[in-house]
Amino acid sequence: MPRKAWRAFGVLYAATALGILLPAAAQACAAEDPSCKKTVSERDPGISIPSPGPELTRAQAIRKAAARSPLLIESLAEIRIREGECLQASFFPNPELSVEIENIAGSGPFSNTGNAETTVSVSQELEGRNKRRCRQQLAAASQAQAETAHAATQSQVLAQASIRFTTLLAAQMRVTLATESLHLAEEALGAVEARIGTGKTAAMEANEMAALVADRRIGLERAHRRLYSARLAMAESWNSTTPDFGQAKGDLAHIPPLPSDDDIRRWRENAPAIRLGDAAAARNREVLAYEKAENRLPLTAAVGVKHLKETGDHALVFGISAPLPIFDRNRGNIQAAGSRHARSVAARHRMVLETSRHISETCRELRGLRREIHMLQQEALPNANRTFEAVRYGYHAGKFALAVVRDAQQRLIETRYRYTGTLEEYWTRFAELEGLLGRQLPHSPLTQTSQRGDQ
Repeated sequence: MPRKAWRAFGVLYAATALGILLPAAAQACAAEDPSCKKTVSERDPGISIPSPGPELTRAQAIRKAAARSPLLIESLAEIRIREGECLQASFFPNPELSVEIENIAGSGPFSNTGNAETTVSVSQELEGRNKRRCRQQLAAASQAQAETAHAATQSQVLAQASIRFTTLLAAQMRVTLATESLHLAEEALGAVEARIGTGKTAAMEANEMAALVADRRIGLERAHRRLYSARLAMAESWNSTTPDFGQAKGDLAHIPPLPSDDDIRRWRENAPAIRLGDAAAARNREVLAYEKAENRLPLTAAVGVKHLKETGDHALVFGISAPLPIFDRNRGNIQAAGSRHARSVAARHRMVLETSRHISETCRELRGLRREIHMLQQEALPNANRTFEAVRYGYHAGKFALAVVRDAQQRLIETRYRYTGTLEEYWTRFAELEGLLGRQLPHSPLTQTSQRGDQ
C-alpha cells in the first residue's frame, strides 16, 4: 500500500477512536465524579442565576448610583472645600498688638525700670480694595470650577451606570441564548439517537452531537460567569460589594429615534468637557489678576500710646510702613500665572475639537448601528430562523445530512448573538453620547422609564 494511503488510513482510524473514546471517558468521569454532571450554578452558588428579589430598572440603578457613588461624594467634598476657601477670602487681615519697653536693664540711670518707656500699639495692614476683590473673585472662580467638575462627574457616573445596566441586560440575554442553544443541541442529539436506533444514520453522528452538547454546556457556564461579573459591576456603581437585586428589567430591542443634528450642535456648546475648559480658563484668569494685585505695595498703619515712667507722662504714637520692592516684585508669579492662563485657553480649544469629534463619531456609530439592528431584525434573524426550521424538518424527513443541520443551527445562534451584541453596543454608545453632552436625551430609556414610574 502506498505511504499516502497508509497515512490517510491512520488519520481515519485515530478520528474513529477519538469519537468512541471521548464519550466513554466523559461517562466514566460522570460516574466517578458526580460534579461532572452538575451545572455551573450547582458547582458555584456565587455565579448562579439571580435569586428572586426586587427587579432592577435602569432608572433605579441610576438613582442609586447618583446617591451613593464614591466619585460624586468626593466631588461634593471638593465643593465644600472651595466654599470654605471662598468664605475665608472675604475676611480682612487681623490687626496686630505690640508692646515695646525701652531703657531698662542697662547701665547707670537705666539699670532699673525707673526711666522705662513703654509703648503699646495696634497695627493694621491697609489692604487695597482691588487686592481683596481679586482674592474673592479667585475663590469664587475656584468654587465655580469645583461645581462644574461635579456636574461633569455626575454626567460620567450616570452614563457609566447606564452602560453597566446595558451590560447586565445583555448578559441576561446571553444566558437565555446559551440555554436555548444547549436545548437545541440536546434536541438534535435526541433526533440523531432516534435515527441511529432505526438504522438510518451512523453512530459517529451521535458522538459529534455529544461533543456539541458539551461545548454548548461550557458556553452556558461561561455566560453565567459573565452575568455574575456584570451584577458585581452594577452593584459597584452605588458603592456596594453585593448585588442586592433580582433580574434586571429592560428592553434593549426598542430603538427610539435619535435627536436631530441641530439639537446635537446646540447641546454640544454646553458639553461638560467644554464647560470644564471654560471654568479652568476663568480661574486662571483670576489667578493672573490676583498676582498682579499682589504686586501693589501694602501699607501698614500703627497707632499706640507711650508711657514715660520717669515723668509719668503719656504720648500718642503714630506710624506707617511699607515694603521696599527692591528684590521681589512678584514678576515670576505674574509670568507663571499668565502662562497658565494661556495654556488653559489652548486646552479649552483642544477640548472643543476633541469633544466635537467624539460626539460626531458617536452619532455616526449610532446611525450605523440602527441600520444594522434593522437589517438583523427584518432580514437576518427571520431568514436564519426559517432556514433552520426547514433544515430541521428536512433532517427528520431524511433529506439533509447532520452537517447541514449543524451549520444552520450554528448560523442561527451566531445571528442571535450578533443581534444581542449589536443592541448592547448601540445602548452603550447611546449612554456615552449622553455623557458627552451632559444631558438625558429626549428618547433616553432612563427618561421613558422615569415617566412610566411617575405614572
